[in-house]
Amino acid sequence: MSATDDPTGQSWIDVQEGEFNRLVIDASHERPIVVDFWAPWCGPCKQLGPILERVIGEHAGALVLAKVDIDQCPNTASRFAVRSVPSVLGFRDGEQVTSFLGAQPESTVRRFVAELLPSESDRLVEEALEFSTSGHPNAAEERLQRALELAPRHGGAWLALARLHAEAGNLAAALDALEEIDPTQAERATADHLAAELRIQSGGSGRSGGEEAANSLPNLISRAEAAPSDIDLQIELGGALAAEARHEEAIECLLSAIGLDPSHREGAARKRFLDLLEVLGPEHPLTSESRRRLAGVLFR
Repeated sequence: MSATDDPTGQSWIDVQEGEFNRLVIDASHERPIVVDFWAPWCGPCKQLGPILERVIGEHAGALVLAKVDIDQCPNTASRFAVRSVPSVLGFRDGEQVTSFLGAQPESTVRRFVAELLPSESDRLVEEALEFSTSGHPNAAEERLQRALELAPRHGGAWLALARLHAEAGNLAAALDALEEIDPTQAERATADHLAAELRIQSGGSGRSGGEEAANSLPNLISRAEAAPSDIDLQIELGGALAAEARHEEAIECLLSAIGLDPSHREGAARKRFLDLLEVLGPEHPLTSESRRRLAGVLFR
């Protein structure tokens, strides 16, 4: 890797074969990276290169230009299906988020760079996270609300707001915030996992119920044992056991409830069962076996 400084002080880097993950993918978690796939024999590359350097240089280190010579890095070019040059890719937070092909005018390059740079709402979310970490939840929430006024569908803002609500014990508000995250957004997978955790914590009610569940659990077990065909009681017990991390007992209880009537209350037992598996994660030894058993109950 070599670096060259332009007149504004911005550095760009030449990426060699085998360096892409470190210099682009990993580095893009710190600031956006613009990757210019080029070749020495390419006329349009010579037109585009100075435009990229000038526009990126104006942002004083807010993002970095990484140059990849496809003749020197054929494996890297193949990895990203680069079949013609110049080909420009934008990376942020470890992911490719935008691209363009061919020698484009400066106006197009500026729009491309603007897409990669943090927006005002992004900056507000970053501030909110800092305030939350330092123990100032009110300041954090105020900035998240401002971010959502600017960008109502900002997945990161909704996720951060959900966590704030959860930390304050307002699980219903946290779950409502998580529902605002679109299925196509990068935060959706994290939101699904957090929602499952919160529903397990609350026993599915949306209320903070860890201490309440612990205090009432012996009584609940006795009631459920006395009424094994009461589906709602079995679901309630399964949720309480899950909230207490008594996972194997919770699985048995919820499977029993599903077996009694899989469609009861729009599949409430199955939903809570799947929440528990989401919290356990795919690597947990109970997960794959429990999924197999669920299929056996549903399709017997």
